[in-house]
Amino acid sequence: MSENESENTNVFSEFLYDIGDFFSGNDRKQEKQLQADLRAAQAADLEFHKNELEVSERQADANRSRLSALSSM
Repeated sequence: MSENESENTNVFSEFLYDIGDFFSGNDRKQEKQLQADLRAAQAADLEFHKNELEVSERQADANRSRLSALSSM
């Protein structure tokens, strides 16, 4: 199958899915958007926890420095 035939098959397949979605009441575009929103929320959550971890590590380093300074007195 040539690349053009494969592309036509994919377009036709999408078309059939869209027709099926129309008659079944499903909306694949909405589902894809919800999945994209979920991935974005998960990425934001991961970034938030990564930042929290970095803050905790800096606090731990500062506490170790204070402890070291106090123990050397």
